[in-house]
Amino acid sequence: MAIYKGTEVKFGINLTAQGFDMDADDFDIQIVSKRVTISGSKGNPDPESKIRIFKDDGEWFVIAETDTLSTDQLKVVVTAYIPDANAADGVRKEIAVANLDTLINP
Repeated sequence: MAIYKGTEVKFGINLTAQGFDMDADDFDIQIVSKRVTISGSKGNPDPESKIRIFKDDGEWFVIAETDTLSTDQLKVVVTAYIPDANAADGVRKEIAVANLDTLINP
């Protein structure tokens, strides 16, 4: 299945890592295409962002506007900021990448 450019794609997210709590800790989401990246943040939401991260009925979701992304395979890059007393600044950063889908013109 493909995503048509211009769609506001919505998908659920469930991030797990030792010491990480999606409700309490911050995380960033990027949608990456061949030439364009859009970003959103749970910890510091930007009203101008093309990505919105929100919790609905106990589950976390992302809505991403695809109008500025280039057609090609889309990837999701998640950065979780995990409290960890052993990290140099007290926060450990973990990054995960997954394929989302292919963006095509309608």
